[in-house]
Amino acid sequence: MSVVTVFLGKDAVLYQGAAGTQASTELKHIKDVKVGIKTTMIDSTTRASGGWKTSSPGLKEGELSFTVKGGSDDYDTLMGAIMAGTPLAFYAKPSKEAGAKGLDADFHIESMDETQDLDDVVWYECKAVPTLYDDTRPPKWQ
Repeated sequence: MSVVTVFLGKDAVLYQGAAGTQASTELKHIKDVKVGIKTTMIDSTTRASGGWKTSSPGLKEGELSFTVKGGSDDYDTLMGAIMAGTPLAFYAKPSKEAGAKGLDADFHIESMDETQDLDDVVWYECKAVPTLYDDTRPPKWQ
């Protein structure tokens, strides 16, 4: 019988660093991290497919989104990056445990949407997409 590893969201980590290097500084003033990975499907339909539309996997797409607390050091770093157009390295993992894998890449911050709820602190919804800042460091799952 094999043992199933279960990760809890409270134990997940998101590291940030300078583009071109693996991120190593943990972002602590964040919540609700979402890592999205998708394969673009390419139409490969031919007459041989018997009237069925068929597809083949193409390029992969990635997206990283999370919520950051306004006024924090993490917020300052992220807002500085979006305003200057500077890429950042991110590494999102479900746990600090050895063997836990996640998306590791350089990203551009695509958006920072502010939420001003009356009964909460100001939060920013951050969305980041992979970029190729250094051609020796393409996005990878590790």
